[in-house]
Amino acid sequence: MFKSYKAGVIFNYLVHLGVLGLFFFAIPSEYHHGWYFHHGGDQETYYELGASLAALAPAANKFPLGFPLLLAIPIALFRPADWQALVPLFVIVHAFVLHGLAQLLLGAITFRMTRSRRIAWLAVLVWVLLPLIYYIGLAVVHSPALAAERASHLAWVQMLSDPPAAFLTLLVVWLWFKGKITAEDTESTEKEKIGQPGTARQEQEFSANSSPLPFPLRALWVSVVKNLLSSSRPTLILMFAAGALGGFLGMVRLSGLLAPAALALLMLYRRRWRETLMFGAGALVGFAPQLLYNAHFFGSPFTTGYQAFEATPDGAPVFNPAYLLDGAALVWRRAPLLVLAGVPLLVLGSLAALGWLWRRDHDGALVIGGWALSYLIFYGSYYYSWEGALTRLLIPAYPALAVMAVGFAAWVGEKITRRSRRPRYGKRPN
Repeated sequence: MFKSYKAGVIFNYLVHLGVLGLFFFAIPSEYHHGWYFHHGGDQETYYELGASLAALAPAANKFPLGFPLLLAIPIALFRPADWQALVPLFVIVHAFVLHGLAQLLLGAITFRMTRSRRIAWLAVLVWVLLPLIYYIGLAVVHSPALAAERASHLAWVQMLSDPPAAFLTLLVVWLWFKGKITAEDTESTEKEKIGQPGTARQEQEFSANSSPLPFPLRALWVSVVKNLLSSSRPTLILMFAAGALGGFLGMVRLSGLLAPAALALLMLYRRRWRETLMFGAGALVGFAPQLLYNAHFFGSPFTTGYQAFEATPDGAPVFNPAYLLDGAALVWRRAPLLVLAGVPLLVLGSLAALGWLWRRDHDGALVIGGWALSYLIFYGSYYYSWEGALTRLLIPAYPALAVMAVGFAAWVGEKITRRSRRPRYGKRPN
């Protein structure tokens, strides 16, 4: 469609500006006043903690430190009278700057997995159009007023933790892939050295026969040693940086640790011991301020502000897997046909999309699947998700879902193309 990928990138950003223009000037909402869109009240609590950090007198708060730390910077610089004064700044930074950078990251991640610039461009386009798609769908099945309130969050026009959480998730995944590519290049270089003087001797030193351990432990030892020797310094630096950003992402939003955890599990599965160690060390460094804060105010590094302050109105548990069934029952009562037709199609479509990605990049399919599925299960089990917050809470997972949507479309396109190329019955192919 475009002569260059750069033209597609510019087109997607212009589409994003068009979507923002619709929410600013065309889509009516009772919550929209100037730069202000629907928030929900969390911005006030974030601002209180941010102001205490700016004054170097942190106070106990249910939210983690990450986003208040970002708020503390403009609070210290500009001394605003209240949180409303900061809304225009954060709308500009989130919706116009971070979203544009996030589009570049999503495109780079998708291209790394699929080796297709068209697929990368389409994934970003689907994600950019998601606020408008969601608005139209909810306006049809429910009401335009509710649709405008919920869909505006997907355009990143709030002073909340959702936009930086989504951006940092993409940045962590991109850095991880960058480190993975560097490691693969290093391994290719090492393979080219096979046969050179000294190589055979080095391999013999760490052969399975050189250890007195039983065979299963001996094989594991060889795998560990070879991995430790094969990791290059740039790879380890990238993995440490990705882990540190992942730890800070956990401070922006505790659920932000889901995507880094999926990456760490994948590295363990691939027996990338040294990369896993550096990634984990970086994550610990990035998350350390939150652990110290928890220990100081709540008595334990592993007790969070949510545990200390948050409680449901009816005393129900904050997290319960049964809420997934309750949510399905709620949708069933309102639209039973949607459940009967939509759930099987959603499951089969997700499997087809991940299968399509798997054939192009095994690790990429596992990353995208783990990223999306972990968020869906986590927030499907969260009490307040079913009190109207699910759309906003899933914002960091929408890029992965956009990649899956385009992967499913590509799978369907391949099936149609193959069928159209088959010779018709009774006719010989030319």
